[in-house]
Amino acid sequence: MTLRPATPADASAMAGLITQLGYPTTPNQMTARFARLATDPNQQTLLADDDLGAVGLISLFRQQSLEYDDYFVRILALVVSQRAQHRGVGAALIEAAEEWAAEIGATRLVLTCGNRPERAIAHQFYPAMGFVISTTGYSKDLHRAGS
Repeated sequence: MTLRPATPADASAMAGLITQLGYPTTPNQMTARFARLATDPNQQTLLADDDLGAVGLISLFRQQSLEYDDYFVRILALVVSQRAQHRGVGAALIEAAEEWAAEIGATRLVLTCGNRPERAIAHQFYPAMGFVISTTGYSKDLHRAGS
């Protein structure tokens, strides 16, 4: 397995992985989304590849908060394909995120993980990787029908 920065040519593979995460996405949608992210120096998307192609993805964003003086890195998405789970791909992606965070001067990684039954394995994985539950998250959909 190799880890590398994602490129626009990876849009189809990234769309497939994000769809497996539970967010149906077409290659065209991913091309547009990735184009907006790829020009931001605070953003990094890494792919894990094996002999058969992309098996994992992590999308990262460096942020500054009002509460602390340091930067932190938010994991926007982390997905390992079903065929590659339990083979160390997720751990390798987290380790790569830690390395990138250190390179850019960030001192923490943060993430949110949905409270859905299909996330039960992730809820075991993150503590095993050293993450602690530190927040309760909320979201509000601002999309209005017909707008």
